[in-house]
Amino acid sequence: MIVNSVRLRKEYKLIPKSENFKVVFGTTNRLSPVIVYTKLNTWIKYDGDIKDFNDNINTLNSNIRFKIKSELRSNRIFDDTFFFTPNIKKILLNTDSSFHGSFELTLKQNNPINNNINDLHGNIEDILNNIIAVMEKNKYFNFSITKKNSNH
Repeated sequence: MIVNSVRLRKEYKLIPKSENFKVVFGTTNRLSPVIVYTKLNTWIKYDGDIKDFNDNINTLNSNIRFKIKSELRSNRIFDDTFFFTPNIKKILLNTDSSFHGSFELTLKQNNPINNNINDLHGNIEDILNNIIAVMEKNKYFNFSITKKNSNH
């Protein structure tokens, strides 16, 4: 479901299937949205061994990249080259705290036939819901929309 939002309708909020993420997507050119960006924001609680934290973060990011590639190959609306920028801490001092994570994904339309960013929301929503499902299946990280809920 799309919710009209901020920035002169260049950016939209999506309501993902998971309640653990805030998601927006947008473009820098709303009249010709060839390039589309997405942002997933969440709070993360790590439940693994502290000495394996960096390896587990790297594995999570690799799994996300693999899923993005798979989604883009099957979707065909977007080019299979993309920019994925996870913004999460690489060093965790203790496992009792939560930390904020954001994941940005930039996509390019193959043949920019969709000149209205509204027309792309269903495709983007499907891709992001599938990526979120992969993220939530991992056993070391728990995601939550608020810091308070991530400290169970």
